[in-house]
Amino acid sequence: MADTTRAAQRLITSGTMHRHPGLRVILPHGGGYLPYIGTRLARFYYDTAQPTSPSATPSLLGYAGPDRILYGTDYALAPAWIFGVVNELIDADPVLTDPLRAAMYRENALRLLPSVAARLG
Repeated sequence: MADTTRAAQRLITSGTMHRHPGLRVILPHGGGYLPYIGTRLARFYYDTAQPTSPSATPSLLGYAGPDRILYGTDYALAPAWIFGVVNELIDADPVLTDPLRAAMYRENALRLLPSVAARLG
């Protein structure tokens, strides 16, 4: 979480985000601590590798909005069985509606990556 926050902070303070207004960055781990400290920095996108839970989801949704959250995992760093558990937790999260889950699982990524959307039809 700290490394993710530090990387985002460096992108901001180095001027990279300002110099490249079209740059779209997906921060892992729900943006680390950034959603809790960076109220003016909503240009990033956030994945669900760690933060999705009934207590964390409202904060991430309130900060990033439903269109900047994408399904994410720590694939290759976590055992395969964990993804079933993570998916069950996301599906059981009472804060997430079916339309929010659909956006998070697929629609947001297709909007963010139009060339992928075009290839998928």
